[in-house]
Amino acid sequence: MQLALYHPDFGYYASNIQAVGGQRSDFTTAAELSPLLAQSISAWILRERDSSPLLKNARPLHVIEVGCGDGSLAHDILRTWSWWKRRRIRYHLVETSAPLLQRQQQKLQAFRKHCYWHQDMPSALSSASGHALIFSNELIDAFPATAIRWHAANQQWQEIHLRFDPESGLREVFVPLSHDQIKRLAPHFSILNSNSKNLPDGTRREFHRSARDWMQSWSDSLQHGSILTIDYGAAIDHLYHRRPEGSLRAYYRHQCLRGAAIYQRFGKQDLTADVNFTDLEIWGEHCGFKNIRLESLHHFTQRHQLQNKIPGKAHSDVTAPAPPSHAHSIQDPDGSGSAFQVLLQHKI
Repeated sequence: MQLALYHPDFGYYASNIQAVGGQRSDFTTAAELSPLLAQSISAWILRERDSSPLLKNARPLHVIEVGCGDGSLAHDILRTWSWWKRRRIRYHLVETSAPLLQRQQQKLQAFRKHCYWHQDMPSALSSASGHALIFSNELIDAFPATAIRWHAANQQWQEIHLRFDPESGLREVFVPLSHDQIKRLAPHFSILNSNSKNLPDGTRREFHRSARDWMQSWSDSLQHGSILTIDYGAAIDHLYHRRPEGSLRAYYRHQCLRGAAIYQRFGKQDLTADVNFTDLEIWGEHCGFKNIRLESLHHFTQRHQLQNKIPGKAHSDVTAPAPPSHAHSIQDPDGSGSAFQVLLQHKI
């Protein structure tokens, strides 16, 4: 998955992704579904700023978006603020994909003097002197996942490896996780800490070990701020409900592919797995973050839309919420509004 997505020569994000959203793309993110997401994040930024004594008077206020797609979300967020408000904010974009970086710079041409690009989080946090508001939309699901399956006869988890055969291509190989591996990993990943003895044979699961390592790589550089993570997934108790095959899948021209199809079109299609938000909370605590709130995207957008409508509470620098017809897709409590979760964490 690491090679297929990020290899500098043939990786999907590194060289082959064509677009995000639209008919030419392989997938659409929540940012393309409705401008309400950008308006809600914009309101969240101002709310977090006003509630923090250290950030309230910061000149400038540093905002960091990680994994920025084609720049649509950044564009819509910056557009919600008046010129006066924008001049007091430095908007940092952390991006590793060269094709997407180029599209971001084109889309954000009108806001270039407010935007600063970085290859990694330590660089962005250094520019922000360790004080920042950080957010991401559909980032964690794009980290390489470790895939495992339950072997009921031996009552053990097996890691799913791949082996290449010149004639048949890639095939799966199952390697038992040792007792020492389980003991070392279990405190960090809730799936390995849960009761698995009654699972059907062959049940599959994933955990984003690489995302945990990434978070640990920059957490010490953040001295004070907030972290907002938006992605599709759920807490561990709901993540795999009626999904014995797990959540690992590919997207190619808006087709969702599972099973052997995820090993085809190497570097030509997106690979993803749902995010375990229970793990994100565990990692946050290990990194010194305080878990504030986990809620659905539906509730997040509703709450910030309501905040903007309360007399005396509205931020004059944020545009009015999108009409319901445009916002329906991410506000639907039975659709995208519940499939996406929003986790807020603080570093004080």
